[in-house]
Amino acid sequence: MGYPTRLGNLICIYLEKISSKLRHLAEQLRKAREDDDFVETDLRLWTTKLQELKINITDVHPTVTVHEDPFITLVAQLNIKSISQRSEEDEKLARICGSVQLDDNNCVAIQRDSTIISYVRGKNEYSFGRHQIRFRVDKTELHYSTVFGIIAKMETLSKWPSSCYGWSNDDTYYSNGNYYSNNNSMGNDLSGQISFTIQLLVDCDNRKIQYFNEKTKNMRELNINLTKCPFPWQIFFYLHEAGDRIQLL
Repeated sequence: MGYPTRLGNLICIYLEKISSKLRHLAEQLRKAREDDDFVETDLRLWTTKLQELKINITDVHPTVTVHEDPFITLVAQLNIKSISQRSEEDEKLARICGSVQLDDNNCVAIQRDSTIISYVRGKNEYSFGRHQIRFRVDKTELHYSTVFGIIAKMETLSKWPSSCYGWSNDDTYYSNGNYYSNNNSMGNDLSGQISFTIQLLVDCDNRKIQYFNEKTKNMRELNINLTKCPFPWQIFFYLHEAGDRIQLL
């Protein structure tokens, strides 16, 4: 078998793999449209995947293109109103424990002392619906971790919250208040970043939380055990390094 034939076979195999991924993505979009079960971060993730597949195809064979059928709309319209987003009258940083200063109408938390760990929780309570909270994390250095996620309202914050679900900037995560190392199959996302902007989706209806990293376009998800973290939920942050900062956007 000559080299051109082998190359052609390899191209066909690779294109078939990409075609399979496209069919899978189309099925996800079709189901989301029929169930009316998607949010803004889902749409962004699907768009990113589609763009990556388009690039992969043209890299292998420039004559192959991917285009949307103008007569078939996979997702007709994104209904942003189905997600509650923070506004000036909405989510604020409220109860704190430790060495934290709240600024900017309780939308900013700044850690003041590295010798005292600090917990910060949000004002709002979440028991139903889907709610998106957008915030920025700025760290002075990477020596100490910063954690974000949710806790049950019943937590007193006199100690580490056993109901905590969330993620740390070193790509570890928390479930039932316990610390778990990163799943290598997911790869790194936040590790090594001094500053990052997060869209946190608190999905009470499906009992899970998700985050979308606006810089890397990566998404992570955790299912919530209501026995360990009962409703209502509140957003939660852990700060340690002096100068580390959380800002609701």
